[in-house]
Amino acid sequence: MGHEADPEVAGAAEGAMKQPRRLLSWNCRVGRPAPIVIAGLWFFIRTRRPHVIVLLEATRLTSDLRKVFGKGWHVYRRRSDVVVLVRRDVDRPNVSVIGHEESWRGPHEGIEHRGRKFLQLDWPGLSLLAIHRVPGGPSGGTQTNGANRGAWLAENQLLADVLGVDSRPVVIVGDQNARPVEVHPFMARHNLHPIVTGAQVDWAMARGITGRGKRLGRRGSDHPACLYVLTKPKEKKP
Repeated sequence: MGHEADPEVAGAAEGAMKQPRRLLSWNCRVGRPAPIVIAGLWFFIRTRRPHVIVLLEATRLTSDLRKVFGKGWHVYRRRSDVVVLVRRDVDRPNVSVIGHEESWRGPHEGIEHRGRKFLQLDWPGLSLLAIHRVPGGPSGGTQTNGANRGAWLAENQLLADVLGVDSRPVVIVGDQNARPVEVHPFMARHNLHPIVTGAQVDWAMARGITGRGKRLGRRGSDHPACLYVLTKPKEKKP
């Protein structure tokens, strides 16, 4: 499946000031009460001052997030567990959805799910892909007897399609559900480099832009939040 315009979030930039440099990503753990997750978010906002927040496993939190953060942040979601908040003093991005329909299984309950959807946020000088990849990594998962291999390959193709047509600096951030060493062949094929954080599966990969990552606290989740500070590489002198 290719790009799909999101009527909730598509639109021209207004009152734009700048592109994001400070990104926060957090798998906040599905099923936790909204007030607890929101308290954790306020902590990270106050202490880390991100321009963009990528929240994962946040399916049921959207209305609460819009109610609490709507005055200061644009809140984007489309039929997935990925929610992205963009500060209102940052240029408003063009937002689209990319996804696939391959089935996959959770690592614990074994329930079959259909497809995954990610958010793509585009500024003139940056493309941000907010992702939550299927469990299991390239092998398809030992806990699922490799059942997620097809979905993993579909996600590889999904990301490759974006990377093949977008010449802007790109950052792919979220829960990778694999360690950087497992994704190295994919990164090598597409000229990507990892931005590591010290967390096993919560890290970013980038092309055309550099940055540093840092693992933060969990605030009650089973994943740490991670902060990324982006810096453009210096242009080579002729």
